[in-house]
Amino acid sequence: MAAFLSPWLEHLLNRELHVINDLKGRGDALHIKREDEDGLRTYFDDGSNIRVTPQINHLPSLQILEVACRPISCANIDRTQFLPDKFPFKAQVSDTRSSIRVTFDIASVRDFERKYHHSIKRNTIGGILVLTDFELVITSIGPQNDRASLFAKKFDWKGNQCETLGRPRPLNDEPSISNS
Repeated sequence: MAAFLSPWLEHLLNRELHVINDLKGRGDALHIKREDEDGLRTYFDDGSNIRVTPQINHLPSLQILEVACRPISCANIDRTQFLPDKFPFKAQVSDTRSSIRVTFDIASVRDFERKYHHSIKRNTIGGILVLTDFELVITSIGPQNDRASLFAKKFDWKGNQCETLGRPRPLNDEPSISNS
């Protein structure tokens, strides 16, 4: 499984921040498609986030470090229950060097659970996934640890891995993110 993982998150984020800052500096709109030597990428400013659909020349593989789901907050319902169809599933993932939060599209979670016959919340920590359709989401508002994240629209499961590979550090702690 380790062969699936190689560092790519920091490079991707630094490259996209450079392009975004360049576009903003020139006064260009952030609702564009851009093609260069790195491939075709789409940039979209939704008002509070810049969403980048990057082109990756390799399998963007990640290891799940921890999982989270928003609990039900109604007073008359057990707070340990989860509503996977109503709230996004989130996880902290790593490429062995950097870690970042990923939010999974509800349809992608349903596809996983249908295909593998178990909840993505169970027995997936340490597992390896490959993003097949995703966005890099960048914001300048909110807590520092949420400035950059991923939104997984589709992913493939490559199996389980017992231990954390590498020594990942939170990507949002990097100076290039902190100063943007």
